[in-house]
Amino acid sequence: MIDELVIVGVGLIGGSMARAARQHGLAKRIVGVDQRAAAVILDMGLVDESFESLKAYGKARHHDKGDQQAQRVLVMAVPPTACAALLADVIDDFGSHFWTAVTDVSSTKHAVVDAIDALRRTIAAGEDHQAQKRLAHLLGSYVSSHPMAGSELNGPSASRADLFVGARVFVSDWPETHESATALIEGLWLDRAMLTKVIVYATANWLIDAASLWVFMRAFGESLSPVTLIVSFGLANVLSVIPITPGGLGIVEGVYIPTIVGFGLDRSTATVGILTYRIAQFWLPIVIVSA
Repeated sequence: MIDELVIVGVGLIGGSMARAARQHGLAKRIVGVDQRAAAVILDMGLVDESFESLKAYGKARHHDKGDQQAQRVLVMAVPPTACAALLADVIDDFGSHFWTAVTDVSSTKHAVVDAIDALRRTIAAGEDHQAQKRLAHLLGSYVSSHPMAGSELNGPSASRADLFVGARVFVSDWPETHESATALIEGLWLDRAMLTKVIVYATANWLIDAASLWVFMRAFGESLSPVTLIVSFGLANVLSVIPITPGGLGIVEGVYIPTIVGFGLDRSTATVGILTYRIAQFWLPIVIVSA
């Protein structure tokens, strides 16, 4: 869980991120930075704390000495040109290790890229070593995002926690970006509810498929032990993902039979049982769908 999620621009996108973060428990504290709606977003309960500018937030945290090691993520949910202007504030007003990860949600990245290139040139031309360190840290923690989600409405009142459910999100990093920062931003965008469903359904599918294998072998007089079932089923399914034949046709059978025989079962029974199982598992659905 992130210690502090700071969102600059708490409108439709920023407000929806705040709602989703709170609903899924992604951050201990959510901070909103919005010049026009600082009081509104606080009254709405979208954030735990609000500021009118990133500079004001930075001053408040500068005096909070006991909170300097917190894991903080900055989300810039403002237009591209505003993102570009904020980058200078990020470098000037915060320490070189203040932000754990920084991202923007701009639909275009030209202004941000140009701003970073300009900062590189400006800082490289000077002798401010602290600014060089802060720029290096910014590049190491910066990850661009583009959620393919929106609405005909705007403003914090239009925000909703499910805005990004099922949405495609493009995430891109810089050559200098640390893997930990990329992983942190990707984690923010993951649809946890959908991920949970996928895991549950996939697990149920595997368990039912493995149980079917046991039933088919039992029908021919052989009982697979749990170890035999797990090992043979696991090997066959791992090797079936190699894109050599459709659905691992021939590969699955070629793994199942010798593996089961290796655990002491009769070869002829194993062959008949596996082939019958594969007819029902692989071919029968094709026949039913195409009928």
